[in-house]
Amino acid sequence: MKRLTPFILAAAMVILLAGLIFEMREVLDAREQLATLKEQNAAAMAEIDALNQDIHASKLANANLGRENRRLQSLVAQSGTLPTEPHHSKEAQPDPPDPQDPLSQMIDPYVKKALLLNQHLQEMPSEKIPELSLLTADDWLKAGAKAKFDTDDDVRKSLRTLREIAKNELPLGSGLYTYVHANDGNLPADMAQLAPYLRFPVDSSILSRYTIQYQGNISSLPEGAWVIFETSPPVDPQWDNQAKFGVGTSTIMDLQPGNSADNGQP
Repeated sequence: MKRLTPFILAAAMVILLAGLIFEMREVLDAREQLATLKEQNAAAMAEIDALNQDIHASKLANANLGRENRRLQSLVAQSGTLPTEPHHSKEAQPDPPDPQDPLSQMIDPYVKKALLLNQHLQEMPSEKIPELSLLTADDWLKAGAKAKFDTDDDVRKSLRTLREIAKNELPLGSGLYTYVHANDGNLPADMAQLAPYLRFPVDSSILSRYTIQYQGNISSLPEGAWVIFETSPPVDPQWDNQAKFGVGTSTIMDLQPGNSADNGQP
């Protein structure tokens, strides 16, 4: 029995040592995991900081763009054009532009082109349509960005683009969708019946330029039919276009041969 004691003690020491080694490995593994988590946390914090900087930059850009839009609205209004305040806008005093602001430097040429486009419009009153009263400051900037003035045709095509943007503001497609779903699929008899279903008031001088081509229930319509047509004579037959509206849809097509006598289908 005495001879076995040293072996038992040695075995116990081995087991104890093995346990210590196992615990040390666990500690080392835990330290490695902690270090990895710290690295991941640092990377995540860096991403959060970058995101916060992007959000801050976006807010600054939006604020600067808002100032430029209000400045354009003020300049165009002072020049005696059609109203540039949309039906859904609030009055605001324009802030003075910062000439050192990069966004202002980028937008300013579009503002100048928009004002030049408006000048041509005032010189060519026959090119006006009532829908131009729906234009927002953003719309003027968009039209100004595309406008060209090198030739007479360039000017006329630029004014055509301005009218097209104004027609795109019309809520006739969405209003038609609302009407038929509120009236068991039946179409309005005329534009006056449709007017209360538009998401914002549209002047009668605008609605009178459009005609409902179908009557009855939408179940009897040809597939993909356009229901409402712009039927007023074009202000520029060579370069003008025609707006059409379906149930929740719309399109604007150039007045090329064959398009002006459309059969009511796209």
